[in-house]
Parts: sequence; structure tokens; C-alpha cells
Amino acid sequence: MVIQSVYGPANLANSTCTRRIDAKGALTEIVHLDGGREGLSDGDLEAFIASFPVEAGRMRAAAIGGGDSAERNT
Repeated sequence: MVIQSVYGPANLANSTCTRRIDAKGALTEIVHLDGGREGLSDGDLEAFIASFPVEAGRMRAAAIGGGDSAERNT
């Protein structure tokens, strides 16, 4: 899931990502972008996401919400 502002380019210094894997092996990644995807290539986004550790455990419902989003389960 990618949550982003609709205005301006992405500021990765102020953006965050949570990556969790559940007991069945499903990986869920939630990215909070400060700004939009303008000027951010798919490769740049993939590298940003990969820079965060994968944690074991369930995703909290409160972590999901708001903004333009696209869920990403891999």
C-alpha cells in the first residue's frame, strides 16, 4: 500500500515504510510518501522500500488508511 500526498515531489527523507511478514509468509508493505510520485521512478521506490527491514507479526489496522493508495502484497 502506498499512501501519498497529492502535491509536490516525493521527499524520501520524510517518508517511511513498514514491512511485515505474517505466519503464512505473506509480505505486506505500507509506504507513507511525503509528497507524490512525481519524479520518483519505480526503481527508486523499490530501492526505498527494500531499505527497510522486514518485521515478523501482524499488521495493525490503524497503520492502514487515508490518501491515494495501492495495496502491495508480495
